[in-house]
Amino acid sequence: MSQTQRSVDWFAPFNPAGTRISLCMIVRDEAELLPRFLERARGVWDELVIVDTGSRDETVAIAKAAGARVLHREWDHSFAAARNFGLREARGDWILFLDADEFISDALKSEIRAIAGNAAVGAATVVMRNELPHGNVHVSSLLRLFRRFGEAQFRFPVHEEVWSSLEPCLRRSGQRVATLGGMVEHLGYKPERALAKNKKQRDVALLERCLKTDPFDLYSWYKLLEVAQFWKDPELLTGTANAFRVLLDKQGVYALAGFPFAGELLVLLSEGLFRYNPEGALAFLLPFGDRISPSASYHLRTGELWEEAGEPIRAAAEFCKCLALDETTRDRQLASTRPLLGLARLALAKGDLWEAWRHTETALRLNPCDREALLSAVVICRQAAGHDGVEDFVRAYEAVHGATLALSSTLAELATNPGWVVRQAAVA
Repeated sequence: MSQTQRSVDWFAPFNPAGTRISLCMIVRDEAELLPRFLERARGVWDELVIVDTGSRDETVAIAKAAGARVLHREWDHSFAAARNFGLREARGDWILFLDADEFISDALKSEIRAIAGNAAVGAATVVMRNELPHGNVHVSSLLRLFRRFGEAQFRFPVHEEVWSSLEPCLRRSGQRVATLGGMVEHLGYKPERALAKNKKQRDVALLERCLKTDPFDLYSWYKLLEVAQFWKDPELLTGTANAFRVLLDKQGVYALAGFPFAGELLVLLSEGLFRYNPEGALAFLLPFGDRISPSASYHLRTGELWEEAGEPIRAAAEFCKCLALDETTRDRQLASTRPLLGLARLALAKGDLWEAWRHTETALRLNPCDREALLSAVVICRQAAGHDGVEDFVRAYEAVHGATLALSSTLAELATNPGWVVRQAAVA
């Protein structure tokens, strides 16, 4: 059979021209999750391209049984290189890239199929959902689907991205980026799975390798600080912050202009440099306020620091700026619940129980299991009507949400520490 004939046969089961979707994956020892992933992803792909970087379990056999074209590539410490290897081999008109710990919803599968037939669209973001402690959820829009432009390539060895090369392609073609509302549930950074995959050591090693090559790689500095915070490693956080501060001092306050994660990087940097010095953190952050893109993380942290400094008007202004970015960040905890509770604390501090309750009630509607919101509600009810007020709140809450663990643990903590300050219950 000729190469041409093989190609025709390969495309035979695909959908009509312009809608063929190649699902591209990188795997290594994913036998535990891969069957569930493939079951959830059934129907979204026409071609499944899997790059295996050295599996020693049943991953390859599972992938082949599902109809995947399995490519083998030796691991060279670069996720971008592995992604690009699969990208070069993909034959579809569209590229969808997901990992084995990212489970796609039926609604998103339908959206992807529909958008692939839209000639005006060249790429699309999906909603990535990460569960956090105490009922909080981190939700972000990530680009995971794009037309197979020849120039589109991934970059960065870890936390790889494709947008920087894709954006010029879209500009030339005149096609837009669509925003899909369907959900992807991500399990990768649930602590038990991250530990099993040794993700901390892997990510630190890859990021440090990047910084040896390019000491002013802002993305790698940001991700290294993020890794330190996620794993609650104060030594790594402080050491990384001090090293980056040396470079930043040489470049000046405009060095981060245009960097999309500047606000998040600065907050992490301030926490590493001024862990026990809120005045120093505030003095460090303020000069960057009008020199970076709007950032919910930046405004929330500066609001908290103004609050600690006894400047409620300035704190409230920052919390309101944070709330205004809710639709931009799509992070329920960061850009809505947290600043709402900041405003509630400010209202409590001036004795305005009604205003404090209004903000707290809104936060509880967004997340009924948020520990700080529950604590704020109990404190307000206790101040307004004593023990009877707390009992009334508990009855009303349980009538709607049931006896949640979040509420019972909050009440137990208050009983053990009756002088507990509302701010101490904030969830990082």
